[in-house]
Amino acid sequence: KDVIYMNSRCGMYTPQLNLYSIMKEAGWGVYSIVTITTDKTKDGVPCETVIVQASPIAEYTTPELLSEIIFEVASNADIIEEKFFGGDHN
Repeated sequence: KDVIYMNSRCGMYTPQLNLYSIMKEAGWGVYSIVTITTDKTKDGVPCETVIVQASPIAEYTTPELLSEIIFEVASNADIIEEKFFGGDHN
């Protein structure tokens, strides 16, 4: 099935991150999840990044639901970015 994939970057993963606290902070998400993905820095250097993502099935997604999911992904990413990465950088 076709999905609508969306994500929002929170910050670069480092072993010093408190993943337990990030997962607890992300627990309110209904449609989204927090994960670590392969990425590149602005300079093109490979890295791993913490992101919030969602991928609802297109045929079951109304415009109203899509709006809710986009808001959730963006809000959750902003909260995690502010709390664990020092502010809105992405």
